[in-house]
Amino acid sequence: MVYELPTKLLPAEYVVEEPRFAVYRTNAGLAAKAYRSFPAPRRVHMLLMRPSGQSFYAVGFDLHEYDLKSGKLIETRGIQRWALADHGQPDLLAFWPVTEPTGVWTSPVYSELRRAPRPFP
Repeated sequence: MVYELPTKLLPAEYVVEEPRFAVYRTNAGLAAKAYRSFPAPRRVHMLLMRPSGQSFYAVGFDLHEYDLKSGKLIETRGIQRWALADHGQPDLLAFWPVTEPTGVWTSPVYSELRRAPRPFP
């Protein structure tokens, strides 16, 4: 499974088409062609498979979970749309994800604290 951003190269510009997930067979060799594809959201940074193998996560501005067989969106959990009281819009630092030996995936999420900090006593 890969995240693709098909792009047409025109004489004076690039035209980015709709993103998609494409599924390839791992034994197809170097000339492999996608045997299935389905729509994907924009701005996906990482793909993570659930341990059960039945679904996967697309991590970007939000956390999307998709059914692996049907390609249907199961759920979207907000990252940028995560509403935190007294905080600015969260942002995911998706360039340095960490997978621990326990199988837990972590990635920092940052947001600005908008209220004034309390002074030290």
